[in-house]
Amino acid sequence: MIRDCVLDAAGRLCCSNMSWLHHTLSRMAVRYSFESRNWLPWSDRGNVSGAQHPGVYLIGRFDDNVPGSIDPIDPAILYIGETTGQTIGTRLHQFNRSAFTGRQAHSGGWTFHTAHALADPPPWLFVTTVNLDTSELLAGVFIKYVERLLLWNYASAHGRLPACNKG
Repeated sequence: MIRDCVLDAAGRLCCSNMSWLHHTLSRMAVRYSFESRNWLPWSDRGNVSGAQHPGVYLIGRFDDNVPGSIDPIDPAILYIGETTGQTIGTRLHQFNRSAFTGRQAHSGGWTFHTAHALADPPPWLFVTTVNLDTSELLAGVFIKYVERLLLWNYASAHGRLPACNKG
């Protein structure tokens, strides 16, 4: 448990037992990875690993070379999202509907539509998922944690959220 916490002069959280927090977060971090994951063209989104399950997904724009590995702070990432009550496949369908028809179904898709106003998916749009250990009782909480951690890491690296995420 975190206790005896204060904000220092720089606005950083300091707790008497921060080593416990670091240890706990480190243990949690090993339960998700991008191992055995690749960027798939948006047209293949139905084949994305984990499409039939809840989880975390990333959408990116790669105009030229698609990276051979997943870097969750790559500036080409447009959206980081999660779903606990639906499948990833359902959320990707909703993103597609909003992004290319302008109909409300997914806020990230609507933001994409507002920025690009495309009728069809462009060849530079790609998707991937996060490899998660969701075997525990609180899988939904862990999914939300991983999504927020990825958003935090991205924002820390770039000073902003991905273009289609809202704060």
